[in-house]
Amino acid sequence: MLSTPSRELMSTDLPAVEQCSTGSTEGSDQSPTGSPPKTEASDDEVPTTPTEKNISKEKTRRGRTSSRRSQGPLYRDPICPQWSRCTNAIHSMIRRFVVALSVHAARHPLSYVLGVTTLSLAVLAIGFFTNFTIEVDYEIIYAPHGSRPVEHMDWIHHPDTGFPQGSRPFTFVLHNQGQNVLSNQGVRQMFQVLETMENTPGYQEICAQSSFTMEYANGTKIENACNVIGITRFWYYDSDLFESQELTDRQVMQAISNESYPDGVPVNRDFILGQYEITNETTVYNPAMEKEVVWGTDPTVTFAKSFLETLLLPETETAIEFETAAIENLLELQQQWREAAEQEVADGLQYTTYQLEFFTMISYNSEFEKAIFKDLPLTFMVGAIMVAFTCIVFYRPDRVKSRSLLGVSSVFTIAMSLAMGHGIMFVAGIPFTNMTMMLPFVVFGVGLDDTFIITGAYFRTDPNKDTVERIHETMHEVGSSISLTTTTTCLAFALGYISSIPAIQWLCLYAFLSLALVFLFQITLFVGFIVLDERRIKANRRDLCVCITVEEDESEQAGQDADSNKTTEDAALRFMTWYADFLMRPAAKAVVIAGFLYYFGVCIWSTTLLTQEFIVSDFLPEGSYVADYLDAVDAYAAEMVPLGIYFRGIDQSNETVQQQMRDYIDELMQLEQLDKQPPFCWVRDLANDEVYEEALGVDLSSFTFNEKLNLALSDPRVRQVYGEDIVRDEQGNITASRCIVFLSKIDFDHVQSQIKMLDDQRAVAVVQPLNEGQENFRMFTFADLYFLWEFYSVAVDELIATTIAGVVSVTVVAFLLMPHWTAVFYVGPIIVMLYIDLLGTLQFAGLHINAVTYVCLTISIGLLVDFLMHIMLRYYESTESTREKKVKDTLKTMGVSIMVGGMSTFLAVIPLAFSTSAIIKTVFTAFFAMVTLGVSHGLIFLPVVLSFIGPKYTPRVHPARIDVANSTDADADTVLDTKFFSGPGNASTSASQPSTSSSDDCDSPGYGIPFGEAPCRTIIEV
Repeated sequence: MLSTPSRELMSTDLPAVEQCSTGSTEGSDQSPTGSPPKTEASDDEVPTTPTEKNISKEKTRRGRTSSRRSQGPLYRDPICPQWSRCTNAIHSMIRRFVVALSVHAARHPLSYVLGVTTLSLAVLAIGFFTNFTIEVDYEIIYAPHGSRPVEHMDWIHHPDTGFPQGSRPFTFVLHNQGQNVLSNQGVRQMFQVLETMENTPGYQEICAQSSFTMEYANGTKIENACNVIGITRFWYYDSDLFESQELTDRQVMQAISNESYPDGVPVNRDFILGQYEITNETTVYNPAMEKEVVWGTDPTVTFAKSFLETLLLPETETAIEFETAAIENLLELQQQWREAAEQEVADGLQYTTYQLEFFTMISYNSEFEKAIFKDLPLTFMVGAIMVAFTCIVFYRPDRVKSRSLLGVSSVFTIAMSLAMGHGIMFVAGIPFTNMTMMLPFVVFGVGLDDTFIITGAYFRTDPNKDTVERIHETMHEVGSSISLTTTTTCLAFALGYISSIPAIQWLCLYAFLSLALVFLFQITLFVGFIVLDERRIKANRRDLCVCITVEEDESEQAGQDADSNKTTEDAALRFMTWYADFLMRPAAKAVVIAGFLYYFGVCIWSTTLLTQEFIVSDFLPEGSYVADYLDAVDAYAAEMVPLGIYFRGIDQSNETVQQQMRDYIDELMQLEQLDKQPPFCWVRDLANDEVYEEALGVDLSSFTFNEKLNLALSDPRVRQVYGEDIVRDEQGNITASRCIVFLSKIDFDHVQSQIKMLDDQRAVAVVQPLNEGQENFRMFTFADLYFLWEFYSVAVDELIATTIAGVVSVTVVAFLLMPHWTAVFYVGPIIVMLYIDLLGTLQFAGLHINAVTYVCLTISIGLLVDFLMHIMLRYYESTESTREKKVKDTLKTMGVSIMVGGMSTFLAVIPLAFSTSAIIKTVFTAFFAMVTLGVSHGLIFLPVVLSFIGPKYTPRVHPARIDVANSTDADADTVLDTKFFSGPGNASTSASQPSTSSSDDCDSPGYGIPFGEAPCRTIIEV
């Protein structure tokens, strides 16, 4: 009999009989002398040879599972054998599921290919045309669930609250590159901006739905006009009136310096001028006197870097359509002025044409959506890159045996997984965000890892066997491995769902489902493609051109005496053999340990330097007008963020309550971020009876509070300033009110400054008497930016919690699903080391903790652990006798697949480097770091560690099987001598050698052979 080991036969699972070398031979069909046992022929068959007899037996057993089928490598744990049995049972169950599904797909390949493709595209189409939505509102995607800002916003915008709804500010910034804009030219250009808005179709119809009343110089009042807050109000919004006055620049300054508009409404200069200066004594140069003379002694605004104009549009059904058209018109005007300024610079003139920047309610949404649609081609780019890469990987210099078409099929398999996953999410109503844009790049990179693991194992099987049998052997070998890594990756994304940030939750849902479908489609759809590709090869059809059949003589000439698959695989095997030998050298191992530990220490220090940073403009596409607006506001205007101070659920006519309201405002003003009192605040301005009596000439001593308020609001000027801030019921009682203050002393590029403001204002609110014991505050502040600040405040804590949960979870998975419990002592510490290395590397790369890096770090554990799991699982499955031999065997069989898989992940994210938004480009940096660290730790550091302190337990391989239906007499006589060693240098025993162990030890279910015990060998039943 032959005793040469065969990898293919060792991974099969037809029944066989195990026999120890000597001792009892119970359970063997072969006599101790080696002669065939005596048998009795049945009535139905009279086998003439032992081989025919066994073939006959096998045929009668078809359709049912033998009790002696192979269960794969099993392990003996002298500490806890029950645990070994449990993990072996789990592995067996997983392997059976994967094998059964794959074999079914292999037997019906065309049905699976057509069925899965049709179903995936149908689900995607249904989802896209039903519930598909794109969500870009940061107050929705970044606001943590259950946070106070969310509750406050819901109350403020609820119709029953009573605050006016529908104000849509359209803001303009006119600047002269930092020079003074207080000039005739500046006012003229601002009127041109308003004329552009008025000439946009739909302007009059929208403004007709406004509640604002516009008053002109001749006393004419226009009801239902759009409210404009800015310098044009000094001339009643009338450009003809301004031009007719022929004002000089000094006169323009004087007009703008008035403390009230011509209609009597007070001026808030912070709202209409950017970075202005006031001079009490103004001097000008008199050419006739050839000296400076005093022009005026009244406080005069003599310098401003920008004009700020705000057009308040009502909320209407056509508002978004109008704003979209107005944006296009303003962009044309903006381009004209920029070209004029460039020409003036070319002519040697200083800037005489001012520049316009603008922003509207739909600006963020439209630009975020634009960024998404601009980045959509990157998804097709990654598909093209993956197709090219897999075609190269699977290419062979043989027209028929080349498998580039199989590479295309692998990419198609992942594309269908994404289609199905996204379609299900669309149907479920899960919004699509700019964060979700990165998912295809992740899935393509991760999904192809399993492709290379599967194909690598498939190509190692005997090509002379039936394709279904080869699929069976392939999945039997790698089923546990790909299942384990899929479990850890999906688990990492599932844990991301515990985040309170909607954007993170939605991304994790998309990723979890897509990656789960990748696994399912790999063992069904891709298996179908493998079988169809084998049929193509057997039909002698060309790769990528299946309609062309290669002639026999041409085929023989092209592949004469050369198996191109084997040649390429031999080259890869030679490289990994050389690499494994080199890595196991003592000097190389010393350098690896020292280098990795040194970098780990450096990254610990670097991690302490990580900071939070969130710049909204980074999410915008390059060249966005919104980014220009934000830059202009930052450079030429004080960043005035309106902060509402709200009051609700209290008797606001009570003087004691009013005093507590004023005290709350005063305490807020003590915060370092707020240096100015609210310009207008009813509870402060309308509470002084003396002001009423002096202004109205009426004795108010007998008036109730509501009567005083009615009298004050009867004045149109007072009503215009305070009317929208006071909500009253039918009896005239105040049910809710607010005062507006402006945040001006916050560093919007420094996250800690913003978090501090959020915490400080909340600390003031908590100690207010009216808020004590109240779950929902009666007095609170609110700003739209609170959503982002709330995200900042919880991001670090949630990231730490998610990281700890991820590390613990993958370690537990390794403990439960790895062949031996010692895996936790390698997976846990190294994944922690990897994570710290990643944090330190990101800091070295200049990245900060923001929404995108938060996502990358959340999913990193699931991606990084894949590289470790494949190596660990293969190490445990190795039957070599020493640590170094097990490591070398692991690298030879799994190293190439991991290396190619890491390369595919890196190539998958390359298109992100070409994104139109800076923040998405950081994903490329993060994933580059992940792949580099994961591959290096998996192929360099972990093998060296295992060579020093790896476990010495050796698996027991169950009896091999051969395909009895297609076997030959030689096959039936084959005896596998599995390489179980009792120690270094101990060779496999032959069939006639004596055994030192009993058959009971060999046949004990779930037990393998630890070092120091006698070997067993597996014999095919004959």
